[in-house]
Amino acid sequence: MSFVIRLCAKVGVMGKNYSGLLSKYPLKEGELVDLGICVLSGDVECRIVGVWKRGEKEPWWLCSSLNIKAVKAIKYYQRRPTIECFFRDIKGCRFGAKLKWTKYRDPEDLNRLFLLVGIAHIFWTLAGAIASLEDKTLLQRNKKRGQGRSLASIGKNQADILLRLLKKSIKSILKYLPKLFPTTPILAKKTVHW
Repeated sequence: MSFVIRLCAKVGVMGKNYSGLLSKYPLKEGELVDLGICVLSGDVECRIVGVWKRGEKEPWWLCSSLNIKAVKAIKYYQRRPTIECFFRDIKGCRFGAKLKWTKYRDPEDLNRLFLLVGIAHIFWTLAGAIASLEDKTLLQRNKKRGQGRSLASIGKNQADILLRLLKKSIKSILKYLPKLFPTTPILAKKTVHW
């Protein structure tokens, strides 16, 4: 399985271009370096790329099993927030589908649950895309924490608002309908609780 991961600066590497701790490498702000194929502890061979973006506190040291250019490795690693947003949407208890709270253990039950969550995620993403077209502020990034809310999170919020509004409307209709039509025996006797 291929990977691009971020390494801690305290990791030691051995390669043709550099051997030692990554924290000791003289990488300066605004620089990009490709150390090539290096050996990490445990005889793991991988490509090591360092990049220190302007304005960042520290550099990224990336380790990749892929034989790709440094810029490509950085682009792959930059996809991480999108993937993490997806996991937050699925597992999260605040904005997500709350799968963290499920107690399912049977594989059949889990398959059905993930199928339903997948369908819901598609619906939420579409609803979020439509809502964000109408209100551009929904997609704004947080300057301190980076990634803003995902389209699925925005869509789930919009669906929750719509569901609450629908429930409130039905309650009001059921409350006032017997008063508007008191001679209709079905409406006068039947009570629906939500």
